[in-house]
Amino acid sequence: MDTLLKSLIGGVAALAALGAAAAIRERRLAVPSSVAKAAADGLLLVKEGHGGGGLTEGAMRRARQLAARAPLPLYAPKGQRSAAMMRAWFRRHQVDQRPNWNKTKTPGWTAWQLWAGTPGWVWVERECDRVEKSPANKKWVAKARRMK
Repeated sequence: MDTLLKSLIGGVAALAALGAAAAIRERRLAVPSSVAKAAADGLLLVKEGHGGGGLTEGAMRRARQLAARAPLPLYAPKGQRSAAMMRAWFRRHQVDQRPNWNKTKTPGWTAWQLWAGTPGWVWVERECDRVEKSPANKKWVAKARRMK
């Protein structure tokens, strides 16, 4: 009986852990108006011909999603759009910034705006940090990232 009870308790704990990770994974973020405006500005820059040869369909999809203020998942399966993926993009490309680059309408500036520019960067950093640094969530964040 002790073994059965321990097994049941372990199973319930595992289900609770899975539920906590799933709740984090399913969390959707409301897109602020400043983020939507920056993405819309990026779409306009592309329409004006400032996109350059390296522009990807993924950047265009992201910009349309943000400009429409469609809720953004915090985490998503690999290859899907999420705030965590967006944060990774900003961290890779923050070194591309140049003084006054917003005045020259370069392909780099256009890409930055498609991903919602500085308002988007600040927003995804804040939202991801809020979840990841919370002591209550710390244990489940890694599980949420791995869930398919």
